[in-house]
Amino acid sequence: MSTVQVEYVGAKPIKQDNVAHTGTTWMGQGDVQSVPTNAWPLLARHPDVWRLAGDGHVAVVSTPAPAPRQAPQALPPPPAPQPPDSEIGIYGTNHPPEIHVGGQMLQLDDVVTAALAASGLTVDEWNALEDGDRFDFVEAHIATLRAEDANRRETAVATTSATSSPAPAPAPEPAPASAAKGRRKAAADSAPQEPVKRGKRGG
Repeated sequence: MSTVQVEYVGAKPIKQDNVAHTGTTWMGQGDVQSVPTNAWPLLARHPDVWRLAGDGHVAVVSTPAPAPRQAPQALPPPPAPQPPDSEIGIYGTNHPPEIHVGGQMLQLDDVVTAALAASGLTVDEWNALEDGDRFDFVEAHIATLRAEDANRRETAVATTSATSSPAPAPAPEPAPASAAKGRRKAAADSAPQEPVKRGKRGG
């Protein structure tokens, strides 16, 4: 696009192009601005406001072609969400698959899960333990379960013994004094009477 240098010769401190509407603004008298060549004929109708600056040379300004738009780069995929602890495998131990506690057979997986909960560790922390440490945690939990079962059994036996013992017979109430007196009189009346011995009279 070609342009020309236009000088403002008016008296205003600021002058905007209100004729060709190029959006050009001159900052007071003597200010020179570039305007499109096709706008100059409109401005030239007002010689008391604008005139060509210098020799009126028309400058050709090449407008650079817009840079090609680059295709947006693909964003890296978001990291896969981590499954909750309940979906992560819990490392077990080399205990037997079934644990005998009291009169029950407990599955090792259930015992390991309970030992993990009792330890206060997260699943990641539990899995990071050495095999021997995990074994000790499970072994301690098994001992706790067996101790609790033994306590329950002792409590049950003590309760059963207390409820099955016969209650002592109530002590007999003392008989009233009048009844005892009557019993003594009856016993005296029923006792055999000894004959009275009589002595010989002197002659």
